[in-house]
Amino acid sequence: AIEEKPDNVVTGSAGGKKTVSISVVLTLKKEGSVTITATSQDGNKKAQCNVTVIDAPISLEADQTIQENIGNTYQLHMEFAPTQDKSRLKWESNNPEVISVDQTGLLTMKKAGAALIEAVYTSGSGKFTQQCYAVAIDENEMPPKPETGAFLTYKQQTGVTDDTPYINKMLRDFEWGDETHVREVTLYLPAGVYHIDATAGGNDLFGKYKFGGIVLTTNQKLVMSPSALLIALPNSERNSQVINISGRAGVSVSGGQIIGERREHKGSGGEWGHGIAVFGSTNITISDVDISQCWGDGIYLGKYDNASLGNPSSDGVTIKNCNLHHNRRNNLSITDVSNVTVENCEFNYANGTAPEYGIDIEPNKNRTCSNVTISNCSFRGNSGGTIQILGQLDAHVKGVTIENCTGDKAPVKWSGFGGSVSDVTEKGNKWG
Repeated sequence: AIEEKPDNVVTGSAGGKKTVSISVVLTLKKEGSVTITATSQDGNKKAQCNVTVIDAPISLEADQTIQENIGNTYQLHMEFAPTQDKSRLKWESNNPEVISVDQTGLLTMKKAGAALIEAVYTSGSGKFTQQCYAVAIDENEMPPKPETGAFLTYKQQTGVTDDTPYINKMLRDFEWGDETHVREVTLYLPAGVYHIDATAGGNDLFGKYKFGGIVLTTNQKLVMSPSALLIALPNSERNSQVINISGRAGVSVSGGQIIGERREHKGSGGEWGHGIAVFGSTNITISDVDISQCWGDGIYLGKYDNASLGNPSSDGVTIKNCNLHHNRRNNLSITDVSNVTVENCEFNYANGTAPEYGIDIEPNKNRTCSNVTISNCSFRGNSGGTIQILGQLDAHVKGVTIENCTGDKAPVKWSGFGGSVSDVTEKGNKWG
């Protein structure tokens, strides 16, 4: 059926032309792909769209968040048509040690944390994926008690679909309300799901300039419950970051899980959509964070592009007890930074766009990266390899120690075009 809507007519000033809106009803008969073409009555104008029909069941909890206490179970449900084969459906959890799912869709909350649950149905036309988030809550969990400084707790308001401006307002109100601007503050995110706008530019709902993501400043600590889940809102930008640390000192991030928006990303360019970005900052600690599905890197360490400050490199970064996996470029990029310690971390399944390493140590042109220690870490399934150490374009890597690590490939070292790699020490590692 085609219905003209004369109430939607728009009259233009040039030649009295008008635009009408029409709607059509499609009947989906069987699996396959078709092109729908609309042609004007005089045959001079055409518009097309592609329609793909997939014979797949419907998840009754799709795009929802399931929250249950540790020890509880929750049954997910799929609605099947009589013609659909239930054996083609597979359930998966991205964090099965925390929340597992069996092949009936039964969730088991094992310990405090969060997971992305996917239902993958394979049909004749391909795979169809539906998902929901699950959070396992420890009802006895107590917020941390910092020894010094102020303590803030973010309480999510009902109906909020973007937590970014509210979180940043709490941090800014405290920072600028203090005369010294350097007092320590800890912001705690309790169990829950938080949606984060990782893009910069424009203004937030409070009329403040958006620097992109949760913006931490000097002597601020972000502490997340193990059951706190940060979800990056879909965007089309080349550059973004869920947590942003730029030109600061004495900052720490701990706990929780960050899931990027690589699956929902609206653009095709760029490779710099990061989970945590550290630009030109000093004395930074990142611990006990799970980061996955970022358009770029799970964590990026590098310089701060601020000419008035001299574009400073980062210095003194510790990353420990983190799980970085399934990020599009690298799980961890170490670029223009010195004095880096990475310990007791997992780096798995980087894939999507080069170089796709578990860790990529690669300073930018005319920069230097020095004194990096990687210990007691594991690597598997990264498309490019475990660790790359690359000095090129007059960039230099000086002093890298890799010890007591395991992985499916040995690290690689490259240099050229005036760059160099020197003083690399490996001991106690098991590769292959």
